[in-house]
Parts: sequence; C-alpha cells; structure tokens
Amino acid sequence: MTGMKKKLYCFLTIFILITTVTAFAQDDLVVEKTRVRKSGLGLHAGSTTGLGISYRYWPDAFGFQVTFLPMISSSNSYVSIGITGMYKVSEMQALDVFLYAGNHFIYRNDNYYYDPAYYGDYDNSSSWAWNFGLGAGLDIKLAKVLRLSLMTGFGNYDIFGDYTFTFAGEIGFYYMF
Repeated sequence: MTGMKKKLYCFLTIFILITTVTAFAQDDLVVEKTRVRKSGLGLHAGSTTGLGISYRYWPDAFGFQVTFLPMISSSNSYVSIGITGMYKVSEMQALDVFLYAGNHFIYRNDNYYYDPAYYGDYDNSSSWAWNFGLGAGLDIKLAKVLRLSLMTGFGNYDIFGDYTFTFAGEIGFYYMF
C-alpha cells in the first residue's frame, strides 16, 4: 500500500470506530421514562366518600374519584354514590400525601311486612342521606400499578336529617392504568 492509501485506510477505520462507539454510547444515555398512571379502578369503603366500585382520575395535583354501589332487590334497595375531590400535597417515591373533600349520597328503600296473617300487607319506607367530609390521606404505592389509599378526617353525617358530626374513615384499593 502506498502512503496515501494507508492514511485513507486508517482514517476510515478510526471514523468507523468512533461512529460505532458513539452510537452505542447514545443508547446508554437514553433515559427510560416511566409511564404516568392517571386512572385507577378499585374497591372503596368510606363513610364520606362512598362504598363500592370506584374510579379515580388524578392527572396532576387535582383529581377526583367516583364510587358506586347498587344493591336492589324486590323488597329492599340500597344505593351508595360517592363523589370526591382530591389535592396532592406531596408526591414521594413510595407514597403520596393528599387532602380530600368527599360527598356520599345514600338512598334506602325498605318494604316491611307487618301482618303475617295477611301476607302482602307491608309498609314502604324510603330515605335519602347526604354525608360530607374533609380530611387528609395517604396513597401508598404497593407496586407499579397497585395503590392502597387510607383517608381520615371529619364527617358531617345525614346533613338534612338526624345530623351528626364526628370522625371519618375511608379506605380504597386501586389498580392504576
């Protein structure tokens, strides 16, 4: 090989090596972004946030939750509807701290049979109740997609009926997607 061909061969070899090393180095610099899970589906039980199947949507600091439980039969009915607003105070790796305001609407309809000699005579009783609560909670990240939500605060129970003010307790288990 002549001197010019050797220089060209060395230059191409070095160029290819640098390009290859740089290409592999770029793969190492790529940071895998974790997917933000904004929606959750689960079971929830709360005195001021509702009972039953629950859907939670939390896109940023503010979020909401809807909880629903229908139990309807020919003689009795119970329907629980919860609507809750939430605000994230602190977001950490293992848990989130948040504030909440919960509304729980309850409908009951009961048929009481009062004279066994005349099967079919009954009294129909129906009622509505509204519970409202404020408090704080922890959203514990059990796994990448599982959350345990513990909430406590103060509740106003049966606001338009036999009013009571006392502590509130709520718990939920969610699959996040």
